[in-house]
Amino acid sequence: MTISKTCTKCGVDKPLDAFSPAKRGKYGRKSHCKECYAAYQRHKYATDPGYVERQRDRLKAWHRGEKLDPIGLSRPVDERFDDFLMPEPNTGCLLWTGGQFLTGYGKFKVNGKTFRVHRFAYWRHWKVIDKPEIHHKCGNPLCCNPEHLQAVTPEEHKAIHASE
Repeated sequence: MTISKTCTKCGVDKPLDAFSPAKRGKYGRKSHCKECYAAYQRHKYATDPGYVERQRDRLKAWHRGEKLDPIGLSRPVDERFDDFLMPEPNTGCLLWTGGQFLTGYGKFKVNGKTFRVHRFAYWRHWKVIDKPEIHHKCGNPLCCNPEHLQAVTPEEHKAIHASE
């Protein structure tokens, strides 16, 4: 019996050898097939003529021993955070469109440390988190609207979810 996997880009069921190795992927393979990744790379090089030069300059700087800023992180944190927010007109939620943990909560990296986005949004608005847990009053784990977030103790949080 051969194990197959479905490519997340093209949606075709393919054998495992059609996927590149990846430590954290299912079956130790990436989620997209080699063909789709090659097409993505060709598209990236064709649409961004300065990409090759930027990568070459970064590599030269690395060889000289210079510390490199990750691409895109030179912008202010608030500006990067706001790029991933999308307002939901019906509920008033600010939905996170960036990366997510497996638990369904959004994640955001600041200075190499990964935060849950609802905790970051609460701290950014109120400048303090006085209790250890943040509860979504709207019930949406991807909501980052500070008005929909409430700092609670673990006991209060359990009581809230028990009454729902």
